[in-house]
Amino acid sequence: MVWAKEVLFFKDIPSGYRENEKIIFAGVDFSGIQSFIYQDDSMESLNEIAGRSEYIQLLTVKINEELTEILEDYFYTPITVSSGKIQAIIKNNKNAQSIFENHLKKVQETVFLENQGKIGIFYGTTHAQLRNRDSGAYNDAFLALANVIERNKYQSYNLYVADSQYLSQTPYSVHSLLPKKESGNSVSLDSIKLAAVKMDFDNLGNLFSSIREADVKAGISKTITETINEAFSEVKNIHLIYAGGDDIFFICRFKDMIEVIQTVYLNIKRRVYEESALADYKKDFGISCGICLFHKDVPIIHYMDNAEIELLKSKDRGKNRITAENLSISWDEWQELYEIMQRCSHVLEPKKRDDLYSFKFRHYLKVLGENYCEPRDRDFIRQLLTTEQ
Repeated sequence: MVWAKEVLFFKDIPSGYRENEKIIFAGVDFSGIQSFIYQDDSMESLNEIAGRSEYIQLLTVKINEELTEILEDYFYTPITVSSGKIQAIIKNNKNAQSIFENHLKKVQETVFLENQGKIGIFYGTTHAQLRNRDSGAYNDAFLALANVIERNKYQSYNLYVADSQYLSQTPYSVHSLLPKKESGNSVSLDSIKLAAVKMDFDNLGNLFSSIREADVKAGISKTITETINEAFSEVKNIHLIYAGGDDIFFICRFKDMIEVIQTVYLNIKRRVYEESALADYKKDFGISCGICLFHKDVPIIHYMDNAEIELLKSKDRGKNRITAENLSISWDEWQELYEIMQRCSHVLEPKKRDDLYSFKFRHYLKVLGENYCEPRDRDFIRQLLTTEQ
């Protein structure tokens, strides 16, 4: 019988390591991120929600920087550093493993107490062999590491008792990590109706499952993150709540919704087609989107969950489309709606335009098509609204 080994493939073996070397594959995983970020339930807390989302990313980066420093002699090499997740390789050395585990135990306790038990930090290690080519039987080191961390979650959960008097003076606190910002929103959210928008990249899982090399996967993940950041960097009239991995969640005014979503989509699509690291993703590229229109006094959990429901409808109906109020629209149709809005804007008086934005999305389109559009545009909207979903 051939012994099956945990293997970690690299296109280019990292500096300081060699082919077939046995190494420590280490990981850190945050738990409770969503409930931590969305713990408040009002529109007035949007800045705090966005701040907690940023805190998760900054805390991840800080932990990775500390590990890089204390494990420098053991060639600590991060593979993945994203919101709430770290994966890295370290020289196979008992002292290195001890340093890693002792440091993470301290961080685990401090972060748990600092955040009243709302965030859990779990970690684990497994041994793996480095390879840059496929040969012989092997087990996936990523799966092995995930299983180790999952076991550690059960063993260490509720290990500490949350202390309501714990002072926010540690280097891992929200106050320590978040930069001080001027008060006020990135966009005024005083409109009659707002849009909660969730976006998700389609078919990325298929791409990652087809790639064995850890460094190639890490390069793609980094490029996706950079693509999202660039896509939002110059978009106006938007309040970005969360952008992590391939998930995006933001809020904008209903009156800006069609243009904002179209701009974000085109920005992402352009970057995907320009990036050589994403060349294998171009043919399967797509973005599914879900929208929930709501009034300011609606609890956050309601519009967040409803945007997720609409997103899942987009996925179920073929992906790469937008769904709002059970109406699923392709990106080409969304582009057409945007162009219709541009053509109709000059005939709409400000008061009538504002009145339109108080309607539900379907009714908004119906009234717009019947009263303010040219015959061709009216027919397009009518067909859109009567298409069987």
